[in-house]
Amino acid sequence: VQDVLPILHRVASHFWTNRLRENEWQAVRTALNANLSSLADPSDAADQLRLTIFNAVLKAQDLRQLRLTPAQQEILEDWRDGSFLPGPDPSRPVGNEADRLDEVALLRTIGGGFFPGIEAGFIMTYPSIYAGKARITRGQFKDFDGQMRRTYPGLLTERMAVPWQADFVECEGLWWPAQRPDLARFSET
Repeated sequence: VQDVLPILHRVASHFWTNRLRENEWQAVRTALNANLSSLADPSDAADQLRLTIFNAVLKAQDLRQLRLTPAQQEILEDWRDGSFLPGPDPSRPVGNEADRLDEVALLRTIGGGFFPGIEAGFIMTYPSIYAGKARITRGQFKDFDGQMRRTYPGLLTERMAVPWQADFVECEGLWWPAQRPDLARFSET
């Protein structure tokens, strides 16, 4: 509920904006609409359904730069194998208001790709740029060339595509389908 379902919802939502992996988006969307309780069933009875959805997600991620993170991959593999809690994890601490504000702000961002990037550029993939979880250092970080540099205003976006329109057209249909749709579907309901 806390880890797998958000990933599946995001994959299913691409159905509305991208036709490149239309069948995979639709497979996950259909499973969420019809089999939500089965998807939360860790028993052997739901093995085939979880495997089918897992494979659809893997096939859908063939888009350039639309990849699961290693943590997401591990979460989905555990889910596929039936090694998960069917409900919320009671041992997880409840986030405070500041954590919730960070989460809300980040929910609509791309979270991947980064080169040339939409919200920020490739520099966001350097571990040394962070002072902590979702916190950019105010000190120095190791840049792509191995040199130590200080952070400054504009650093996160200065190496992005300029003009953005050129990159947008070049990557049509292949990158970040939620933010750069190549079609718009409308629900009949």
